[in-house]
Amino acid sequence: MTVNLTDPIFNDEDKARAYFEQIRWPNGVTCTHCGNANSARIYAIAANPAKKVRAGLWECQDCHGQFTVRTGGVMESSHLPLTKWALAYRFMASSKKGMSAHQLHRSIGVTYKTAWFMWHRIREAMREDVLPPMAAQARSLRLMKPSSARDRISSSMDAAGRSNAGRLESASSSRW
Repeated sequence: MTVNLTDPIFNDEDKARAYFEQIRWPNGVTCTHCGNANSARIYAIAANPAKKVRAGLWECQDCHGQFTVRTGGVMESSHLPLTKWALAYRFMASSKKGMSAHQLHRSIGVTYKTAWFMWHRIREAMREDVLPPMAAQARSLRLMKPSSARDRISSSMDAAGRSNAGRLESASSSRW
């Protein structure tokens, strides 16, 4: 696993932000709130530490929503530098047999709890079979065998919800 740690995206926060913005918005910035892709209606807000304005902040003039490259993604609600996220992505993507959260914690210099948090978010983003909750349930219902336990139970009930267990047993034994 060779990773060029001298790459600027691993050491410079501004270069890492530019890298993630180029990956997320290859055709120009798009508002994460309303989906506006008109670059004339989206503008960058200059960073100002005195007024606590963070670097990389954008504002949409249609919905007046503010967003960064982190908004609506895996890195949302994280106070970690983008350089650490870039390292974690690179290590996890380039590892042939996968990487544990403990190994990630040792490699990028964060606590184990932080590495576990990052590891789970990145793994969830890398999943190929991501389905919405209802789609997964519908898929499981389609694949269910018709002779499932639920069908057997419902067939042993009458219209009022009373069990037909005794009547079914006596009827099946009298036939044969």
